[in-house]
Formats: sequence, structure tokens, C-alpha cells
Amino acid sequence: MARAQSVGAFAPVDSATVVQNCHALYVHEVLRSHARGLTSAEMPKRLLRRLETLLASLMIMPKGQWLAQLSAI
Repeated sequence: MARAQSVGAFAPVDSATVVQNCHALYVHEVLRSHARGLTSAEMPKRLLRRLETLLASLMIMPKGQWLAQLSAI
């Protein structure tokens, strides 16, 4: 979060809160998967969809641009 914010890729919000929310999504998906008998093989795909939905609202520049900037740091 801090790296993405430092290059202007993500909005300047409280990164600790965003990280906590990402962690909460992970924990919820683990518990949800177990409770509903969902396959563990599909969990990364389900989690990615949820994390992208959360983080997309913070993006200031297109995904390809901020990934290139982050890799240059």
C-alpha cells in the first residue's frame, strides 16, 4: 500500500485500515469456503475477485501503469 501510494498509484487513504480489510476478506473467504464446502482449489480465484473489487476503488492510474511504476522502485 505504501509503495503504491508513494508513486501515486493508489489514493492516499489509511493503509493500515486497507490492509486490515484485505486480511478480513481473506479470513472470511477461508471460513466461508469451509462452511459452504467450496473447493480450496478455487479459493485463490474467489479471493482475487474480492480483493480486486476492494482495491480497484483506490486506484488512481490504470493497473498496468502502476505495476510498471512499482517494479521500477
